[in-house]
Amino acid sequence: MPDPLRVAIVLPRHMRFSRRGATSIDLVAHDLLLFSRHRASSVVVAELVDDPFDDVAVVPFARWPFEPHAVLGWRLGRRVAVRGVDVVVVHQHLPTAAALTRTVAPVPVIFHTHGWPKPPKNPFDRVRRRHLLSRFAGIVLVSEACRAAFVEAWGSDIPSHAVPNALDLSTWRPAAEREPLIVMAARLSPEKGLLETAQALAKVLPDLPDAWRAELFGAMGHRHPDYAAAVTAALAPLGERVMLHGDRPHADVQAAFERAAIALVPSKVREAFGRTALEAFAGGAAVAASPVGGLAELIEGSALPLADVSADAIADAIRKLAADPALRADLAAKGRERAASFDIRTAAASYDGLLEAAAASRRR
Repeated sequence: MPDPLRVAIVLPRHMRFSRRGATSIDLVAHDLLLFSRHRASSVVVAELVDDPFDDVAVVPFARWPFEPHAVLGWRLGRRVAVRGVDVVVVHQHLPTAAALTRTVAPVPVIFHTHGWPKPPKNPFDRVRRRHLLSRFAGIVLVSEACRAAFVEAWGSDIPSHAVPNALDLSTWRPAAEREPLIVMAARLSPEKGLLETAQALAKVLPDLPDAWRAELFGAMGHRHPDYAAAVTAALAPLGERVMLHGDRPHADVQAAFERAAIALVPSKVREAFGRTALEAFAGGAAVAASPVGGLAELIEGSALPLADVSADAIADAIRKLAADPALRADLAAKGRERAASFDIRTAAASYDGLLEAAAASRRR
């Protein structure tokens, strides 16, 4: 086994590296490091928060108002370079990551992107972004579907690797008896389908037995206040049968998935992976989801696919699942089996291999 590497994991943009506020990207970065064989010699460089994760080493930084990406990349690069690291991983923001490569050179940098790969907008954009992407020792994407789209857009000569999101399944406790509860967790933004879900619940919940209720977790509502207000208004007629939560600790979302009969993932865009669906599988819920992008790859054969992301289609899926306990049990069992193939220990070992290969390439 190689000597422990000194790894810096950099989270440059709109992250919240804490148990209370973690985004899905924060959770991926945290979990891959927590189960890494290089954990003890590695650090996470993340924006200052009140209660950062306390089970990995964190180096905080403060953002400057209106700070250019190049300046932030330089600042974060300096923070990393003084630690004498062997390899750097930067999550999600390409301009900052590319700027950082210049500051830490010749230390290899891996860019870990969590979104669906965007093709070039025009010939100038192709040249510009290929130049940025060529600075990295490798590109990590979160599904094979994403990697295929990346190769189609940018070619196979840029090293790319798929490392899907994964969970520590030993911490999940699906309830044997499921509550008549419908759960959804997503950002409170238009592309996630929360408004259509609220409208669907307004259509269907009054027709279901009184025991049925719903919990919606809508994170980052401050970014889209008008949209959040529309969701709240659509749910208002349902009264106490629906709870709309704002930002909540991830443990609360996990607990809801562990007891819910039904989980919804009605994304309107090509998801790179679909971690929320994976968590719903692990929690033992029967899932209805959009077969889009990497989410289609994840849910195939294990969830009820939505015909489209509309109030009517979501309402139809809820009616079908609520009326058929046998279908819910079958999908829940298939979902748990699917989740079992996304264990964090396997993913972290694969990720460590990429880090070690990048570090070794510098030594040669």
